[in-house]
Amino acid sequence: MTDQERKDLQELRETLKKHLAQMEEILQFDLNTTREEYDLTIKKAKSYKRQIDQINEILR
Repeated sequence: MTDQERKDLQELRETLKKHLAQMEEILQFDLNTTREEYDLTIKKAKSYKRQIDQINEILR
């Protein structure tokens, strides 16, 4: 593996960690969450999940 490949993999890992942290943050609901907020949050989470899945596929 070249230095550039190692660097690219490290960047992907950092991006993955960031996306996971963002997903965890947006999935925090409380009893005052409206349906619209819930729907928007789920939409964001699905978008992050797609990005995470793509990164995981690259890392394999």
